[in-house]
Amino acid sequence: MNSRQILAAVIFASLLSLAIAAFPDADTSDAAGSPFKFYEVSPENNGFTLKNCSESPSNLKGLAVTDGEGTLTFTESLPVGAGSAVTVVKSKDGNWFSSERDGIAIGERGIVMTKTFTLAKTGDDLSLMDSKTVLDAVCYGNFSKDLAGWSGEAVKIRSGGFIVRIASEDTDTGADWLSTKRGYMNLPFEPDKPYDCVVYPFTFPECDGIPIYDAISGAGHSVNISIYQLNSPNMIALLCDLEKRGVEVRVLLEGAVLGGDRTEEYRLMKSLTDAGGEVRLINDSLAGNYERYSYVHNKYAVIDGDKTVITSENWTGANLSTAKCNRGWGAVIHGAGYAQYMTTVFEHDYLTTFDDVKTLADTYPDLKPYAKTLSYARPDSTYTVTGHNASVIPVLSPYTSYSAMKYFIDGASKRVYAEQMDLGATFSNLKDNSPVSWMNDAAKRGADCRFILDITIDPDKSNKNAVDAINGTTKVKAATIKGGEGFGLTHNKGVIADDRVWVGSINWTDNSFNNNRETAVIISSKEVTDFYLAIYMKDWKSNSTAVETEGCSISHTVTPFEGKKIVNLSVDCPGRSSYVWTIDGSEPVKTDINELVLNNLGPGKHTVSVTVEDFAKPVTGTFEIPADPEPPKEDGGITVALAAAALAVGGIIAAALKGKKGDSRHRRHRR
Repeated sequence: MNSRQILAAVIFASLLSLAIAAFPDADTSDAAGSPFKFYEVSPENNGFTLKNCSESPSNLKGLAVTDGEGTLTFTESLPVGAGSAVTVVKSKDGNWFSSERDGIAIGERGIVMTKTFTLAKTGDDLSLMDSKTVLDAVCYGNFSKDLAGWSGEAVKIRSGGFIVRIASEDTDTGADWLSTKRGYMNLPFEPDKPYDCVVYPFTFPECDGIPIYDAISGAGHSVNISIYQLNSPNMIALLCDLEKRGVEVRVLLEGAVLGGDRTEEYRLMKSLTDAGGEVRLINDSLAGNYERYSYVHNKYAVIDGDKTVITSENWTGANLSTAKCNRGWGAVIHGAGYAQYMTTVFEHDYLTTFDDVKTLADTYPDLKPYAKTLSYARPDSTYTVTGHNASVIPVLSPYTSYSAMKYFIDGASKRVYAEQMDLGATFSNLKDNSPVSWMNDAAKRGADCRFILDITIDPDKSNKNAVDAINGTTKVKAATIKGGEGFGLTHNKGVIADDRVWVGSINWTDNSFNNNRETAVIISSKEVTDFYLAIYMKDWKSNSTAVETEGCSISHTVTPFEGKKIVNLSVDCPGRSSYVWTIDGSEPVKTDINELVLNNLGPGKHTVSVTVEDFAKPVTGTFEIPADPEPPKEDGGITVALAAAALAVGGIIAAALKGKKGDSRHRRHRR
């Protein structure tokens, strides 16, 4: 066993022991004073773990566990040391839950079963009993009955997963438990423990890959990369050069990317292994094999144990070149503490212990190397990066990224700006569980909230419809985007909240938050935030605004007064702070409300154009003033269309009357 394998084994063993040893003593003030509590429940493996939460040895003899149908009774002495645990399973055959915990099977050590004891995968309950007294209880999944010793909803459980107790005090509620899976690290989100770093922000496509190339080319002894896609021949050439210089290069690559032919990518990986590098694939395309994560979708590298590169973008040939590529954000982070944190994550995911990681050679033994010559050339680019002192907080999926995002948005008072490639079906309904709903809450607190969503690939118009819904029902200003200067797809997953920024691989989808391996970082720095803010506002101004203005209406009333006709115009886009009105092509007039009053127009047909704050194109329409005095009347609304450009300016006299601002949640008229 080489040093790396020994290190991996030590890390894994430490994590397993830490999971039990670090669990604090629970509240043991139950009726019988029993020190035992349920610690783990695995329906998939028909097993559970009981922990002695006291500081003294104890014995399970005389206690029983029931699922409401069958009962297991401990009829013989079964001592358990202080802080130690015992795992019981229905059968040990092929049971990792048992083998990794030295479990005891029903029928062994005096464990007697009465009736049928089987844990339902979809939901069940467990009670620890002393005679007729309930000592502890837990329920999970779709269990919805009243249960003595339990309060509130059942613990949610992942498909194929198990639940583990995480609370230091026993509240007999779901808050005591975490849903997890075999091979999860269950690292907590700790916003009060940031790492001090120097952060070098950059963006795609502007960077041409330069910050990544420069960070990796400067490696002295190690480069560890975990990524969804890495098919840049230039990057592989650089990694091969590093191996020749004696730098250890390891790559963990997603083995079952959604769609596409990966032959060339794997051949590039073969060239890297031929040069001395190490490549492992996590997950495969074969159904039924165990997988810790739906996808390893993160994109990061740890260099020499003190620098980390993290991006929203895959390291493709286009993204790491001067070619037109995606819109995305990235950062090079100098800081040993954060780099060591990410190294721990890498080492854990790189383990072969869980049967979901294999070497490239084991997976594709007949693979041939890349056919073309690999020669590294730094892109011809003048792009530079600037470092800023910052504090960073690591974020991981599938453990805590969802709650971390809520924490991040909930803490904003000034602004929340998000730019996303996708808004999953789970969140596009805009209910309380949606990050957009959290943005709306921030907007209600007075924060300026904006949301950019890509529609480059939107065949069912779900993203466009989501933006329509956001604009029509929330205080969040939303816009679609379909490419921009130098880029096509907006693949970003970035969020700005006050003077903090979120950079990483996490899409706003249920799978990305809860099932994938993803990495992100919260960076606290005004300078770093301002850097991304400038790029965000550039994208905002080039957004596709049809979803914001299409179907809006400009209504008007005409009221005779002292021989004149007073015209009151109102545009159905309230809640903005700036409206610029042009009537009949004359000089623009600016108001801070969505209404304009005119008193000097003559009879006949007139045109109106309104440029609304944050809309790249104006809303236009027509209205008519009758020739003869008539009683006040109201036109039901004027259908509007998108103007190709602002109308020519001319002269006009207008008076903007004070009025009440409209409710920004007012729904637009739709065509």
